Order: sequence, then structure tokens, then C-alpha cells
Amino acid sequence: MFGLLGLVALALGAQEPPPAPAAGTFGASVDVRVVNVEAVITDARGERVRGLSAGDLKLEVDGREVPIEYFAEIAGGHTAPAPSSPSPAAGGAPPPVSSPAPQGRSFLIFIDEAFAVAQQRDVVLQAFERDLKLLGPEDRMAVVAFGRPTSGGQLKVLSGWTGDRGALAAALAAARKRPASGNDVVATRRSLANEADLVGEALAGLDPYGDDDLAKVPGLKPATMFAPANAGDPRLSSWLDKLTRGVVAVMHRMAPPSGRRTLLLLSGGWPSPQSHVPLAIAANRLGYTVYPVDVTGIDTALVVNDASLNYSRTDGFISSGWERDAQYGMEFLAGITGGKAILNSARLSALGRVVEDTSSYYWLGFTPQWKGDDHHHRIELKARKGLKIRSRKGYSDFSRATEASLAGNLEGNP
Repeated sequence: MFGLLGLVALALGAQEPPPAPAAGTFGASVDVRVVNVEAVITDARGERVRGLSAGDLKLEVDGREVPIEYFAEIAGGHTAPAPSSPSPAAGGAPPPVSSPAPQGRSFLIFIDEAFAVAQQRDVVLQAFERDLKLLGPEDRMAVVAFGRPTSGGQLKVLSGWTGDRGALAAALAAARKRPASGNDVVATRRSLANEADLVGEALAGLDPYGDDDLAKVPGLKPATMFAPANAGDPRLSSWLDKLTRGVVAVMHRMAPPSGRRTLLLLSGGWPSPQSHVPLAIAANRLGYTVYPVDVTGIDTALVVNDASLNYSRTDGFISSGWERDAQYGMEFLAGITGGKAILNSARLSALGRVVEDTSSYYWLGFTPQWKGDDHHHRIELKARKGLKIRSRKGYSDFSRATEASLAGNLEGNP
């Protein structure tokens, strides 16, 4: 769709998180050696499968099996006793030790103020504040907002990493007081839709007999006239570019204190699925599981009668091509990083859903032969027949030059 499939190979990027990063805000990147794979494994009924060992799973990189050097089952936020655990590779870190101690998680909340409507965003933020009680004692959260592009589009850290629920509630309350540009986006969408209607009427006039033989009309190029509406406004494209760069910068520079890394992306609905590709690359590189949250909910801003919408695999309530593309991008980003897209009315329980989804999973690790050759490598985790696995899909072996280039591209993002 819209060239996205051609970018999938690029998006199956690096996913090796830095080992034991220090707490802090924006900081230097960390050298990465071990590739971690967090996997949710369910049966045919969708129930979590417990008690598997490393021997029950098969880890393949580019179609070739590799040894699982590290293995643990996290159940209910605690490390469960593993039936068996492979020995670590020479010089590698030991496998995780079974312990009843809670396993902390890092929840990075990124609030899109460019495409989100303030009223819709605030409903979601209130639900987040209500559900802060679901966080465990070892969990940490940070809250970052991307300001309105018309006001400079600057990143604002509303809360650094903390487990203080009072401080987090104050940060979420402060976020609700910030302006957002979503109403401007809705107005632009309506303008683009009106233009599309005029084009349709003009084409109908050129084809009064309905034979669709428009190719014979001199100077008419229907393919360009029927281009997606999301490509029709350079200003929105500029906003989207700054926004995606902002998310990448936050993931790159805000080192979580410990535990599993999770990004909750509160999205106002981005008009281009391709915009999620660099986020997938960065998230996999830095070890984040991404849960895009559909701030808009069921989109009533622009309802169109478009028969093409019935092919969407996201939700039957989709009302416009814009919403279809936005939700497709969210599902793509979630699928590549091992998370879930939280769409429509599920937004009102988003934090609870993520807390539950990240409380039980299998954690695996391996050490590839790093060559720094800028190649992308596909990861596939397999289990016995009848089980379904949700995990990250790959990693990248970036050279030093590429790492430096990526860091340079983030300059200018605070």
C-alpha cells in the first residue's frame, strides 16, 4: 500500500537493546552487543502458554537456526523458574537468574500534539492518569510531548523516568493543558476532501457515458488526480517529518532506567503509513516494543462513502481513507516491534492493556557475529504447531559510519 511494502525490508531493523542503561533524560547512545527478543506465545484460543523452556523454541536468523543463549519466562511481572536454560556463550553474560523479585518495566509515553485534537487527547490522558495505579513497584514511566508545529514543534519532557505516581499524574494533568493542532488538521482534511469531490465531479462530466475511458482525454492524468489526499498538503508532510524525527530522538536519547522498554505512542492519526518505517527501525534498534494508541478513536471528523474502505483489516468502523491509512500504519509499527495497536474505543483502557500485555512473556537473547556491514537480518521465533508467537522481526548490523550518520540526523531535536 502506497509503496510501504517496498520499505518493509528496511524496517526489519536492529532490535538489540543496550545492556542495563543508566537512568536519565536525553543522553549519549550506548554501544549494543546482545540481541534480545521478547515473545508473547499463545494457544489457539489466545491464552498465554506457560512453562516453555528454551528447548521448546527455535530461533532463526535469516532462515538459519542460532543458539538461544539467554532465556527466561516472565510471569505476572516476576521471573518464573525456567525448566532449563542453555549455557551462555564464551565471554557472554549469564542467563537471567530465576527470582521472585518483580521485573521492572519502562513505559515511555509520547504525546503527539501535531495531529491530535485536544479534546480527544485529554480523554485518553485522563484514562492514563486513572490507571497509574496499575503500575508495579519496580515500573518507571516518562512523559514527553511534541508541541504544536505552529509553535515550533519542540519536544517537551513533562516527566523524566520515575515511579512516583503523584509526579506522573501531575505530568499528565500538565499535558492536558497544552495546546494541540488537531483541529487545524481536521480543517485541512475537509478542504482536501472538498477538492477531491470537485475533481470527481469534473471527471464525471468528462465521462458522461460512464465508460471510464478517461485515458483518451488529452492532458488528463487520472492516476495523479486520484493520488491519496494525505499527500495533498506540504504543511502536513512537514509536520509529520518533524514528528517522526521527534519520536526517534526521544527513543535514542532517553535511556530507560531498567527492564523491558515500552513506547506508548499517543497518535492523532498520521496520514502516511510510510512514516512509521523509521520509527520501527529505531524501536527495534533500541529494544522498544511499541504500542500505538489511536487518540482519535472512531473517526467522525470526516465520513465518506468509499467502497474501497471495506478491505481494511483493522476495524469495521473505519469511516475514511485517512483513518484507514492511519490505523494501517499503527498496526504495521506494532507488528514489526512485537506490540499491539490500540484502536478505537480500546484507547480508554490503553495503559491497562499494555501493563497486562507486558507482564507475561518469554525473554530470549543471543549474540550475533557483528560485522558492521549495514545488513538487515530477519528474526523468526518458532514453536510447536498450534502456538502463535508475537515478537520483534529483526535487527540491523550498523557500521560506525551509519551510526554516526543516524546520530547526526537527530541533531536539532532537543
